[in-house]
Amino acid sequence: MTKAMTKMQYEAQAASCNNLCDITDTVVSEEPTLMMCVTCPFCKALVNATLTTTTISCPACQVSVNRVN
Repeated sequence: MTKAMTKMQYEAQAASCNNLCDITDTVVSEEPTLMMCVTCPFCKALVNATLTTTTISCPACQVSVNRVN
């Protein structure tokens, strides 16, 4: 089993991915408030992440991180 990632580890990984892991408005077109069937990097649950204009959140563990717009 893979160990869950902390918010700090996620932000460090996201900073080093050259924008490949950014969740932008073009990622979700059919349902703009959900990102369907994704694995949360924090709790490892398979969820429909909740998107706002500024954040992406896991409904299972309630962790929220800033989106790149």
